[in-house]
Amino acid sequence: GGFGNTYIGWNQVLQCRVAVKEYFPRQLSLRDSKSGTVTVSDTVSQQRFRSGLHQFLEEARSLASLQDVKGVIQVYNFFEENGTGYIIMEFLEGMDVKKILEYRGNRMDYEWSRRVVLTVLHTLREIHKRGVLHRDIAPDNIFVTKEGVIKLIDFGAARHAAASQKKGEIVLKAGYAPIEQYSRAARQGPYTDLYAVAALFYRLLTGMKPQSANERMVEDKVRPLSEMGIRIPEQAEFAIMICLNIRPEYRLQSAGEFMEALGGSHFTPVYEPEWILPEIEELPQTMFGKMRRGFSKMPAWKKGGITVGAVLALGAFAALGVHFIGGIGQDANTLAQSGDTLLPGCEGMSEESALEELEKLKLNAKVTYQYRKGTKGSQVVSMSPAKGSYVNEGDTVSLTVESAEWVTVPNFNGKKREDIEKQLKSCLGEKYSPKMFTYNYTSKAGERERCYAQSAVDKVEVSDIGRFKVQMSWGRKEDYQETMPDLSGKTVSEAKRLLERKGLKIRLEEGNPSYSEEYPSGEIVFQNVSAGKRMNNNPADKKNYSVPEKMVIALSKGARPTPTPVPTERPLPTFAPTPRPTPKPTPKPKKTPAPKAPKATSGTNDWSDVDWNLIN
Repeated sequence: GGFGNTYIGWNQVLQCRVAVKEYFPRQLSLRDSKSGTVTVSDTVSQQRFRSGLHQFLEEARSLASLQDVKGVIQVYNFFEENGTGYIIMEFLEGMDVKKILEYRGNRMDYEWSRRVVLTVLHTLREIHKRGVLHRDIAPDNIFVTKEGVIKLIDFGAARHAAASQKKGEIVLKAGYAPIEQYSRAARQGPYTDLYAVAALFYRLLTGMKPQSANERMVEDKVRPLSEMGIRIPEQAEFAIMICLNIRPEYRLQSAGEFMEALGGSHFTPVYEPEWILPEIEELPQTMFGKMRRGFSKMPAWKKGGITVGAVLALGAFAALGVHFIGGIGQDANTLAQSGDTLLPGCEGMSEESALEELEKLKLNAKVTYQYRKGTKGSQVVSMSPAKGSYVNEGDTVSLTVESAEWVTVPNFNGKKREDIEKQLKSCLGEKYSPKMFTYNYTSKAGERERCYAQSAVDKVEVSDIGRFKVQMSWGRKEDYQETMPDLSGKTVSEAKRLLERKGLKIRLEEGNPSYSEEYPSGEIVFQNVSAGKRMNNNPADKKNYSVPEKMVIALSKGARPTPTPVPTERPLPTFAPTPRPTPKPTPKPKKTPAPKAPKATSGTNDWSDVDWNLIN
């Protein structure tokens, strides 16, 4: 394999065959053809080699603490020798689930798959209790012995393999590794293994592994099983899709929870080879299949001679420093690797040449274009998986190509603006403009502040980028319809809190206070924006926004006081007068008619006879 070799050995004490796993990262290691000692290619790689070796032996220590768990491969010994490390494990006869799938038509029914997954979860539940994670659950790491015992092999292969890589490189099984394994700093837990188990279940039922987690972060194309025509219990599908969630905190958190969701809370593995292992007649019509069928029909003495010869030949080849790519038939444990074809490097090649190279290997290509001003033609700048990785026929290799004519615009549907901006800046460079974003209302509440449409997607000509638009949603228009509350009877601070809760950014301005028989002093008795008025509360909508900047309120001065009379000087006390006798009226004298004056006579007047008192 790419990071080690596995040999068949003979334990002279136990008198049985064993599997001997040797740490040998090919990119860093050399072997002396005479002594067999492993050396490091250069001094710079020495630290990486030692770090990887330390992780390799830590795997053995972890396994040694799990020897009482039947579903875990047994470790007899581990040590350093020949400049590297070795783990001595039990020899397993049988085949891994990956091979079983090849013999059974690449996919299985629900009950068969459920039984395999429950057995794996039963084992994980035990090892998680002891603080051990597997970190590399995949079909080729689930081995079925000829007795029908399902065992987990290659614990931590991704971990110690990654330790031997260059800084920034992480080796994982695409499709089965969760997103937290793509970062050395991310925290891992039982939920890390549950993602891989869900991916395994998905692979068993559909015949294909899920999209890799790092690609899902850009554009998630993993479809629910029911959409693919796979009919299984609803709760089981729900558990699978929950555990395939990109974010670890949203997955089920323990193997026991996953088992319960599958109706297997009290599941106990039953090890029977008949239900899981294919018959020898089921082997495909390949040279290896024919050889194996022929071998099974040979007499015992011939089988023994061939086996001894093969083991001796292998030992001789190992001593000479010749390394086999792959495993030894079906009877040896192989170090986990992602395929059988060694991937060549495409960096620096033209797009056309790289596609031709991948086509020769019967590999699919997914091209992502990045705009680069002044680039002549289209040149490959990176690829995934990386050069030197192992892939299978039909696998997809992602190529990143720089071009001045084309650019790949991802599908932004459902994504937030900040995420879209990062991707646009990455793929468009100087062609990016904030004016690419337009906003409108949509009918679905879940689309708020997310992209609901775009003018182009996938491969786009750079000359058309000026017209490219990303349509973002404000959400439903009714979500921004707010009603002005009635502030009567509230204090200013209470009114401000009420407006804030409703999302109304209105400044309160106090007008002239007034008397109120209903509201105490300090409470609002008037507002110049009527209560119940409907307003658009979306400040980004410049055209329809109708919330006033300020509102005038009047506070109560309390009830109007009763007028008090003006005080006057206190009058002196009076006493009732003594009644006086009413005088009797004096009778008026009767008027006596005046005597007529005597007629005048000629001569002098004689006034001696006149009574002058009467005249007066």
